[in-house]
This record gives sequence, C-alpha cells and structure tokens, in this order.
Amino acid sequence: LIGHCSRFNAQVEDLHYDDRDVILFCGPHGSISPSMVWQKHWAPTWNFAVAVISVTVEFEPDSTLVAIDKLVEHMEADQVVPWTLADVGNRLEPLMSRIIGFRAIVSSIDARFKLGQEESALSVSEIISNLRDPSLKSWMKQFNSERLDGATVSEKEGTG
Repeated sequence: LIGHCSRFNAQVEDLHYDDRDVILFCGPHGSISPSMVWQKHWAPTWNFAVAVISVTVEFEPDSTLVAIDKLVEHMEADQVVPWTLADVGNRLEPLMSRIIGFRAIVSSIDARFKLGQEESALSVSEIISNLRDPSLKSWMKQFNSERLDGATVSEKEGTG
C-alpha cells in the first residue's frame, strides 16, 4: 500500500521508532432493527464490513509526489474535467514540504464481514428491503446473492 501523511503527524515520529502498524478499512455498517424481520424475539444486531491490515511502514520521501499523483488521478477519475497536481501551481512545493510518502508492506489481513450470512434467506431479504443505507444494502445483497433467490414463505412457516 502506498500513501502519504503529514510530516507533523505524531504517528510519523512513532513509526520511526517502531515501523509496525495497523491500517483499518471500514466498509458500510449499521444497526439492524428487529422491526425489519417477521420473526418474534429477534434481537437488534450490527452488520459491518471491516479489514484490519497489519503492516510495516517504510517512509519514502522521494516517492511522495508519485503517491500524491496516483491518489489525485484515482480520486478525480470520474470528474468531467479532472483536477491535476499542475492545477495547484506554485503552491505545490510548499504543500509537498509538509507531507511524506510511505509504503506499507502487508504482513497480515483480518477481514470480517457480518452482513446477514448467519440469518435465514427470508430474514436477509426482509432486512435488505427495509434498509435505508444503500451501501450496506448493496453489500448485503452481494454477500447473500446465491441464497436470496430461494427466500420463500415456507421458511417463515418453518418448512423450508
């Protein structure tokens, strides 16, 4: 993983002493209310997608501009007229002096997804129908796609 951070961030100094760190990626998450399903005695729960990545960080001052350029290119890709680093003009050098690029070498990934896969297909279908968060709804559909087509009333009646 490549990135950048402020040279004045306390983590930069800490990482010079101990280069091991953890990067957390949070996907969609939210409360799932019992009112979303037909089952009696159902309890509220929290659905989520998260990845905890253990890394060793190497600071690469000479690669800072490359890291920033890749980030800008990615983030501006869907714009009609993408902004580029050249657009910042003579402010680029002062801004660049305040940040430092890094490379994070991944040593382990612990990804966890609680997106309804432990619920019945009917309950998942009901939850998805009642969710307001489009991102969480999309992830739940994706993680349960193979079994959603089979959600039937027979499950509700205890025969499926």
